[in-house]
Amino acid sequence: LDPGARSTKLLSMLEFLGRLFAMAMRTGSQVPVALAPLVWKLLVRQPVVLGDLHQVDCYAAAALRGLRNLSKNEDAASSLPEELADQKFVVTLSDGSSHQLKPGGYDLRVTDRNRNEYVRLATRARLSEQNTQIAAVRKGIGSIIPVQLLSLLSWEELEVRVCGKNEIDVEILKRHTKYSGVQPDAKHIKFFWKMLEEFNQEHRRDFVRFCWAQERLPASDAEFERTKTRFQIKASVRSGNPDSILPTADTCFFNLSLPAYSSYEIMKTKVLYAIEQVTTMDKDEGMDVEGVGQVDEEEE
Repeated sequence: LDPGARSTKLLSMLEFLGRLFAMAMRTGSQVPVALAPLVWKLLVRQPVVLGDLHQVDCYAAAALRGLRNLSKNEDAASSLPEELADQKFVVTLSDGSSHQLKPGGYDLRVTDRNRNEYVRLATRARLSEQNTQIAAVRKGIGSIIPVQLLSLLSWEELEVRVCGKNEIDVEILKRHTKYSGVQPDAKHIKFFWKMLEEFNQEHRRDFVRFCWAQERLPASDAEFERTKTRFQIKASVRSGNPDSILPTADTCFFNLSLPAYSSYEIMKTKVLYAIEQVTTMDKDEGMDVEGVGQVDEEEE
């Protein structure tokens, strides 16, 4: 979250984001956002530490950690490295502004004796600089569900409830798959599940996005049932040699039309081409699927 987002308009947008988060928690419709663990921790009011700053500003976190870990010299007024000789009790925030850590901080030098105080105050300032924005998101959440419920969740649980599970579990997906016009034990269906199991997580997310316009699935069997989510594999209705046809998807319904490919290698080639090279193969958007398939054949 941008700590510089302080205008009425921007804060109202963050409130709206909070309402989207709450609706995702209530309905299971995921919100595809990528936020640092720091943000989720602040939303559930979980304690944050210097290590959390590393996720949003690794250089600042490393500098503060290095200053904290310097060997202590009790006899010296200042034994800091030369590059820190002029450091005052001031820290630069994410928006580039300077923040005084204590009264008179602009004139107070950091020394070996007070460096731990500086690290503590600087860490607190950096970790709390988005409190106004966090409060706006929490206000939005609280307009839909009791905001007190957030304290019952860990930050990981909140992220999963809002965004879904980051890892695609093929076995869970398989348990919630239906088939239309094709048998689950068909040869090309077996090819399909073998392929999905061998995909890395990035390719699995690409596949889910191709079929459903989302990158995450419900986190568990219970979430699949609660949200009434199911994946459906349909027989391809396109005529011609199946090996020359690309798969298509109905993203609104999480359906995949899968041609009966004759070999595992051909299936993998066609599916990877579809999920990596084509933005969408949703028939609702009028893509010339046949044309794409013909280009693919010429390349082969």
